[in-house]
Amino acid sequence: MEIKEILAGLDRLFAKKEMEKVEPYLQEHLKHAMELGDASSVITIVNELIGFYRSMRQHEKSMFYCNQILSFMQMCELEGTVPYATTLLNVATANRAAGRLLEAMEYYREVEAIYEGNLEKDDYRYAGLYNNMSLVYEEKGEYQKSVELLNRALPIIEKFGIQGRIELATTYTNLAACFLKEAGEAKDASQSLMQAEKYGKMAEEIFREEGGKDYHYGALLSILGELSFRKEAYESAADYYEKALLSIYENTGITKACQDAGNRLREVYHKLGIQVPENGMDLSREYYEQVGKPMLLERFPEYFPQMTIGLVGEGSDCFRFDDEVSRDHDFGPGFCIWITDALYEEIGKELQEAYEQLPPIYKGMIRISTAQGRGRVGVFKIGSFYKRLLGIPVIPESLEEWAAVEEYRLAAATNGAVFKDAPNGFSIIREKLLSYYPKEFWHSRLAEEAVHISQSGQYNYGRMMLRGDLVTGEIAMGEFIKHVMAMVYLLNKSYAPYYKWMHKGMKELSWGSEIGKLLEKLSLLPSQEEAWIGIQEDELLGKINEKDEKSLIVEKICTVLLEKLKEEGLATGDDNYLEHHVSEIYR
Repeated sequence: MEIKEILAGLDRLFAKKEMEKVEPYLQEHLKHAMELGDASSVITIVNELIGFYRSMRQHEKSMFYCNQILSFMQMCELEGTVPYATTLLNVATANRAAGRLLEAMEYYREVEAIYEGNLEKDDYRYAGLYNNMSLVYEEKGEYQKSVELLNRALPIIEKFGIQGRIELATTYTNLAACFLKEAGEAKDASQSLMQAEKYGKMAEEIFREEGGKDYHYGALLSILGELSFRKEAYESAADYYEKALLSIYENTGITKACQDAGNRLREVYHKLGIQVPENGMDLSREYYEQVGKPMLLERFPEYFPQMTIGLVGEGSDCFRFDDEVSRDHDFGPGFCIWITDALYEEIGKELQEAYEQLPPIYKGMIRISTAQGRGRVGVFKIGSFYKRLLGIPVIPESLEEWAAVEEYRLAAATNGAVFKDAPNGFSIIREKLLSYYPKEFWHSRLAEEAVHISQSGQYNYGRMMLRGDLVTGEIAMGEFIKHVMAMVYLLNKSYAPYYKWMHKGMKELSWGSEIGKLLEKLSLLPSQEEAWIGIQEDELLGKINEKDEKSLIVEKICTVLLEKLKEEGLATGDDNYLEHHVSEIYR
């Protein structure tokens, strides 16, 4: 395959926003080019990889390929040539994106030296170099040096007339950005803001005339949004940020710039009194009502009554656990449509295509999907949906079938919410699962956790501390915490989610916060090995080491759990060593 065809294929992936396919695509063609000894293609593909990793903020990979390609080009005796300078420019920009400003400037200076020895002073390539160099000074807060470089680029670009229009708009955008940042640090920001607005409007006019399809147009719209925000022209700011968000997404997919624009847009909405959903579940429900439902009624009116719609499954938003940390992947406006196999055969493909045409942006939030999380929203066959989540092809009936399903899978299959129900069987399965474990299996699980709790926290922790084995002591304590949380869920007759969400989810359970706070305190305490000095193992039989605060908290937790077991009629007496109550729990 020729390099032009490879680059065309790459453009198609970017156009489809299939970012997860870009790396393997380029790696495959890089391997092939190397096998053929096609140095020119190797250089081109590696430069594309550097740019891709830079845009995805995978700086370690970007730096690796920067070093590799420079060594390769030197081996090919290209050092000092204009093609070498082109790659150096890309390497410099990757270093700048990685925060390696000193290294970036050194590379830019090397590019400049090669240009001076090979190009005319007014060569168009100087403009790109000056624009990039200016960004280093801008990031260092040396705004006047940045402006000087941009002003050196302007006359070179202007000489090329119509052919240089986009580069001219880009330079105006960089000037606007520089003056806007300068305004944020100046005592009197008025002059800087005037300059920022002047160049911003000049860039906007050009980008609009050129169709607004350049990556830098999104950056400009964000600048204009910020200028409007500072003037308290919030409606104008919202308009600019909405357009910026869409422009950045359409040109580069999900990037930090895209997320920053979305965050700022939500701040503008707050100023305008526009309510923004506080969590992913509310966002998805509103997105369905305002965006999805109208589309479905318009395009599938006769089938709409047969669709069950909601958000259920994997993902923090399905549990209402999402926060700023968890929203970096597989999050955003979206919902599930569950239909029967028969209806899927009839309209499934068309329905999925219609769903994928819905805007990925709503209220400043963007749907961020990864390869691992792909398929969490969209159109599903009911049976296939449950099979994927539960890991078995049938709904559990026998005790063996219940035992075959990991609890976090049951939590994922029963969380979330149904926004619109239909008589298609989805909610019948959901209600059956929500009715919880069969009583016999529930007792079995409780007994199992009681054994683990006693063995790990009330027995093995102390033995390990007596031996001075702090590492294994901490492992025992970790096991204790995990099994305590599992029992809290069981006693509340609620399926426990995946381990990373168990503690957070306990706050939603009856008396779960009480245990949760004790577990937090237990986790914060350092190992207290000095509390075990001089104690003999036989001294601990049937006793508690009251010098170790961790042991005291363990006993307090076990006392609470004993009381809850007694409330369920599954234990008697005051012995809080939970394993002693296994026969009663099984009863």
